[in-house]
Amino acid sequence: MDYPPTLSFESANSQRLLAELFDFGHVPNKLPNKFIVDRRRRRVTKAWREEIQSLTTEPFKLLWDEARFLLERSQGGVIRASFADLEPAALPAALESLSFSVGVAASLFGGWYNDDVDYVPPWAGPGHYDLGWLCAFKGQGYLRLTSRRWLDFGPWKLIRGAEDLSVLQFHALDASLAEALAQARPAHARLADPETGGMVHEDRDVQHDIRGTYDAKERLLKVPVLGRAISTAEMMDFRWAERFGHIPTPGPLERIAFVFLDEAEVGTHLHELWVRGFECWTIRDGLEYRLDDAYQPVPEPPPPWART
Repeated sequence: MDYPPTLSFESANSQRLLAELFDFGHVPNKLPNKFIVDRRRRRVTKAWREEIQSLTTEPFKLLWDEARFLLERSQGGVIRASFADLEPAALPAALESLSFSVGVAASLFGGWYNDDVDYVPPWAGPGHYDLGWLCAFKGQGYLRLTSRRWLDFGPWKLIRGAEDLSVLQFHALDASLAEALAQARPAHARLADPETGGMVHEDRDVQHDIRGTYDAKERLLKVPVLGRAISTAEMMDFRWAERFGHIPTPGPLERIAFVFLDEAEVGTHLHELWVRGFECWTIRDGLEYRLDDAYQPVPEPPPPWART
């Protein structure tokens, strides 16, 4: 391990999160080497903690030990923090007590970012680190996923905790750099690849028309399908449009159903729609018939490294 656990956090209340990081002892208990507020360097005094906690929205950065440890708030409000007091294995339990929605851990390996590695992890959102060894969700953070079902269907170690916490660990903590990369690549892709993954970003490059028939009574959008396949990218375009309010309907929208006019065309669409939180319907004897409500797939076992 080259670096301490270091995460980027989205939080509805960054001041509360900062206070928790201090209160639970996760911030280094010594004077920082560098203190920057709104891109201007400040003199470090013994009152640096009070100064940080007095800042309400201003971006800042604190660095310790030649930048090995940091505490930072970006212009967009994302908090980045090194956990000076924790080994990586203890991090999931510590996250239970913190107020955040999405947390992304940077890599533990310095070599992860070397040019000769030839790997750029997927983007996890504005202000966040690229995916490293862990990603965590709480509360409203699950809206960054196409569905909570996604958590159970990936090549990662899923750790569930108190306070509605779900942690995805992408590689074994005792892995070498090469092993960690081999284990993390498929997990990263499954979570955040824009074509096949399950994370939803507001600035998505949408490639498909978002159309359907709105059922006001059911608060449902019905998308007819005939003579074509629905790609996972199209499914995610619909999820993006629903999540960020880009489907103009005359009333509330709570559900989206893809209606296959020819049942023979359903095939693997059933699973791909179900795991993304969509409904899958067909037509039988001239009547609409829902298929996904009786579908109960069993997740594949986690990879060998994740079974302990």
